[in-house]
Amino acid sequence: MINSMNLKVVIKRFPIHILVFFLFSVYTFYETKLMLGDELILLDAIFENLYNVIFILILPISLLNYLYHDNVKTILLFLCCLFIVFSELSQLVYLHLEEKYIIGLLDTIFIWLGLFFMIMYIKYDAKQIKIST
Repeated sequence: MINSMNLKVVIKRFPIHILVFFLFSVYTFYETKLMLGDELILLDAIFENLYNVIFILILPISLLNYLYHDNVKTILLFLCCLFIVFSELSQLVYLHLEEKYIIGLLDTIFIWLGLFFMIMYIKYDAKQIKIST
């Protein structure tokens, strides 16, 4: 995903987008740290924070990829990432704040939608390969 983008062009074309994504990512990471609190031991906290940073960065990178390439394949990838990240965030809320049925249901719906768009992305990619060979 990142290899297919020229970072200089991305920074020139989308400076405000990158700033907004950065601020959103910092805020989301801060809120997830507040949700988790001090209940984790050091090694668990390191892995949890690394996991959260990776998931938080997937969303803006996939959106920048879509904005840069602007095609069907990248919008499918962005939608996949969007629903998987929403699933992970709703799972954090469900596990650490409130165990309500509706939050668990939303988590399940988001992950299934993410997997659906991933399958669509893979099928689209496979169709492109069959056509070109």
